[in-house]
Amino acid sequence: MSLVDEIIGEEDVKTFYILKNLQCKGWNDRSVMRTEYPITDGRIVVSNGTTPKRESAKRADYALLHNGNPIAIVEAKKSDVHLSTGIQQALKYGNMLDVPFVYCCNGSAFYEHDRLTGKEREIPLDQFPTKDELLERIRSYHNYTPEQLKIVEQPYYWESGMYPPRYYQRRAINETLKHVAQGDKRMLLVMATGTGKTLTAFHIIHCLRKSGAVKKILYLADRNALIDQSVKQDFKPFGKDMVKLTGRNMTTSAEIYLGLYHQFYDYRRAGDNQPYMEYDKNYFDFIIIDECHRGSAKADSEWHKILEYFSDAIQLGLTATPRQDDNVENDNAAYFGEPIYNYSLKQGIEDGFLAPYMTTRISINVDQTGYQPEEGEIDNNGLLMESTVFERSSFGVDLHIDERDMLVAKYVTD
Repeated sequence: MSLVDEIIGEEDVKTFYILKNLQCKGWNDRSVMRTEYPITDGRIVVSNGTTPKRESAKRADYALLHNGNPIAIVEAKKSDVHLSTGIQQALKYGNMLDVPFVYCCNGSAFYEHDRLTGKEREIPLDQFPTKDELLERIRSYHNYTPEQLKIVEQPYYWESGMYPPRYYQRRAINETLKHVAQGDKRMLLVMATGTGKTLTAFHIIHCLRKSGAVKKILYLADRNALIDQSVKQDFKPFGKDMVKLTGRNMTTSAEIYLGLYHQFYDYRRAGDNQPYMEYDKNYFDFIIIDECHRGSAKADSEWHKILEYFSDAIQLGLTATPRQDDNVENDNAAYFGEPIYNYSLKQGIEDGFLAPYMTTRISINVDQTGYQPEEGEIDNNGLLMESTVFERSSFGVDLHIDERDMLVAKYVTD
């Protein structure tokens, strides 16, 4: 058998054909090229009470970058398969990462799939596109203006020891930047609980500020814990440019403001004398509404009035709860429009970024029969209890049974 006929394995294809030709075209350092580029962590598998294990993580053989963002991936295949054999795997990764170009190579040539146009072609090994050539194709396809380009290609924030955004966070960030560049004013991101909505918001704010698209930002939440967590963790790099609003002190001493809904609306005041009116209607350029499914976008809510007052601002809703067709009142899409990106609980579990869960039921007598206080029974506050039957739906709402809570807690703990 001659050397020409010898089957070349994937690792040798990478070393002697892919890497060599990429480097010749300027893809030659970590700022523009990464090997074994991580996409997912690998699904966590739990079975029969055994120690949880992870399935294999998804990794692209090569990711080609611009400003830290993948714009192309390359997958290697051994030499005895058809050149286009690896394009389906490359496309799968390319769709997840939302990169414009995907390639596969078996050592004889590169096979390209252009996700912008859908066209495919074979490229000689020594004619792989340079970074400038790929960027020109992307910019020409989208026909971005210089101002739009400054927004959509703005690098993320980075400092030593900081984890880069995961692939779905990148997609949420990039989609938001793209929609802002296009002039959209209402956007909705749906991301499952625990997938890093606040970190995503941080990078969005950073990119929009650095690009000059916005200056004054308001971050609204419904719980103080969310604000404190943001200030101390994800938003910490903003430093002195950021202020947490206290009480109803509507300060103007910063560029990034973090506050609670109820700080901006006072039920005791007349409708035209609300705290948020201390700001000019055009004061904020960009408003992020965290947990916007919690009534903040209802047409008849007080929080909706805040959003309407600052209607000229770009408004981004963050939620873990997708649209509920059977409950129009809580339909956040009615205000913000359909989500520009959706990362579901199911996908988070599949990728291994979230742990799988199991639903279990406990047979507790009061849950089945209800609870009726005995005549003359006194509650924990020393008050006489009503002689009525409390059904399971009342537990935790109208009636709190300490023994039941302890029983459930012990079962879960065990």
